[in-house]
Amino acid sequence: GPRRTSFSARRCWRWGMMPKASPRSRLPLGPTPRPGSPPLARLLRTQRFLDRARYKEAQAEADRWLRYFSRHSLRWEVQVLRGRALAGRKRWDEAAAVFQKVARAEKAPEGVSLDALSSLAEVRSRKGRPKQAAEAWAALIKRAPDDPRAAQARLQLATQAVRAGRFDEALGQVKAVLKTHPEAPEAGTARLIRADSLFGLERFSQAADAYREAARDEGAGAFSPARWERAGLAAYRVERFEEAAEALSKAGDGLEGANLAVRLRALRKAGDPAEIM
Repeated sequence: GPRRTSFSARRCWRWGMMPKASPRSRLPLGPTPRPGSPPLARLLRTQRFLDRARYKEAQAEADRWLRYFSRHSLRWEVQVLRGRALAGRKRWDEAAAVFQKVARAEKAPEGVSLDALSSLAEVRSRKGRPKQAAEAWAALIKRAPDDPRAAQARLQLATQAVRAGRFDEALGQVKAVLKTHPEAPEAGTARLIRADSLFGLERFSQAADAYREAARDEGAGAFSPARWERAGLAAYRVERFEEAAEALSKAGDGLEGANLAVRLRALRKAGDPAEIM
């Protein structure tokens, strides 16, 4: 008669698992798994745990996946998910080791390697290692300069440079983003960083123009009070008093004393006595 499937095997299939194969029979399962197949189903289950911030369960699911399907073509994607689960549990060093392994693996798909490099940089940044994070972002840019993830890496490097007072370096990074991805969502952030960099270089006329352009393209919601304050000060320094008064008024009531005096002078020179009172 027909061969009966054991209860253990049927239960494993029902739960989306495969019985652990012997080393001789454990073969790659192919590059394109069918929707609903056990490996893909378990990968999606791991991703759902991550989306819900259930990091411990995501790590356990990824560990089981890698134990049962260690030679599957999706193993690199699951390694990245496992690294993100470790990062969610703040096990930074273990997560960094996983991402580094995937980024260096020659057999890993290019997109997965880039994801691993981006995640590695983020983990190092959150760990308080900005120099090592910058190295990972730079490696990502070198490997795929036109990839959208490279644009995000450039913005991270530009933000680091602004905080360190290296405004010329920040300008170089944002110019590259605006050249390669002018219509991408990252372009809006690049315009804001460009304006901040020009202000830091005391190129006030260009900074005022850049802030005005960013406010027009991105909307007022993209501006923090501190950024409105810088926009107003830049306009004031080039005697564009009405523009300065408008920007400084949008900065709110948290202006420092010196900048509040600038606001009052700008309002006076703009000829709006009602506002002064």
